[in-house]
Amino acid sequence: MRRLRDLLGRSGNRFALFHLLNSSLSFALSFGQLFVFVRVLDAHSYGTVVLVTSLSLYLVPLDNALSKAAFVQLREEFLKHKATHGSAVVYRLYAAYAGLLALGVIGFALLFATRLDLVLFLMFCLVANFWHFEVQTLGWAIDQGMAFEKAELFRRSCNFALLALLFVTGWFAAYAAIMLGLSLGCLVWYGRVLGRAGASVAVLRGWRWDDLRAALRDSGRNLSGAAAGSGADVMLMNAPYAIVTACYGAGPPLIVLDTCQKLLRAIVMALRICSEALLPKQSAALHAGDYRRLTRVLGAIAGMSSLPALVVCGTLALMSDRLFGALLGPLASLMPPGTGGVLVVLIAAGLAQNLASSFLSYSGFFGDVLKAAKIAAALMLGLAALTAFGGIEFPTFLRLYAGVFGAVGVITCAWAWLRLRRLRPVPLEVTP
Repeated sequence: MRRLRDLLGRSGNRFALFHLLNSSLSFALSFGQLFVFVRVLDAHSYGTVVLVTSLSLYLVPLDNALSKAAFVQLREEFLKHKATHGSAVVYRLYAAYAGLLALGVIGFALLFATRLDLVLFLMFCLVANFWHFEVQTLGWAIDQGMAFEKAELFRRSCNFALLALLFVTGWFAAYAAIMLGLSLGCLVWYGRVLGRAGASVAVLRGWRWDDLRAALRDSGRNLSGAAAGSGADVMLMNAPYAIVTACYGAGPPLIVLDTCQKLLRAIVMALRICSEALLPKQSAALHAGDYRRLTRVLGAIAGMSSLPALVVCGTLALMSDRLFGALLGPLASLMPPGTGGVLVVLIAAGLAQNLASSFLSYSGFFGDVLKAAKIAAALMLGLAALTAFGGIEFPTFLRLYAGVFGAVGVITCAWAWLRLRRLRPVPLEVTP
């Protein structure tokens, strides 16, 4: 614990605490929204809101890829020269992406012309994605993450208050409109913060299509690798739903898979929270060439991330039946024997794969990320073909899926380890 405090330092400690607090509030807010929405909206309206939310979730891999490419684009330049000239490239990519989102919103508005509340809610979801991924990572790259965390704490506090107001009044359109305005206001305010730090949006004035093509050319390789990595993560987590539905139907096997995936997603989310809290320290050590400090940071990330995984895996090993009973109630009997052990393997594999992938992505090793993504896609396609044509039973599929996830985790960890080995300084031989 003392080493961790020394590693964080005062400013790092404040940033980590604020980030962990905001991430915890994010969990609570997701359940709070579910609680309020299902009580305020009728079944048809709530179903449409779920559809709108899913539209924004489908864009998360692209948001994630764009934010990682932007971070790598700016971080090394900022740490070495305290300059942000690369922000012009990033802002042009962001502006083009925002323009595509605007066109999508216009098309959605034409489709649901009579439902202003849904249009406002979609805009709020898309702006929230942009705020959480692209804008937040831009702040991390130029050491302005603390200002973002303060703004995020204010935004989330307002969201809780507006949810309480929505629960009392039932005014969903007003909730969506106020949250949209609040999120846009935070974007404008934080844009000024970034401008004072040297990354001013003024670089967008008068830019032409040639500028956008140049930006794509400069960051295209990183962006394609990051997109492939995000796509592989989505495939590993979501492809089994399609395979199980197509081969086993939407009955008990899908319930079993979804239960396993919910626990796995919770662990992956905890990992992301822990790794992001120390990301500025990790990148600073990497670009300073401080190998010992980098390994300490990565060790701290691995240790922090392993704690929730160990708790869940220990519970599964000792009392999986009770855990499934608490989660599923009368449906717990659907869980096949041995599912707890399979889930332990899945959680361990997910932890390893995400730790290694996060290190490679935020360190700029997108070539390795792309290789791992290709292997993950090939293995998942092979699993789908084997399931469709091999006539295997569902428990066997679940074990094979854990094996695929484990193989991807081992391969990704191997590349991350090799990268770390190459970063280790070579001791100088003293000649007599």
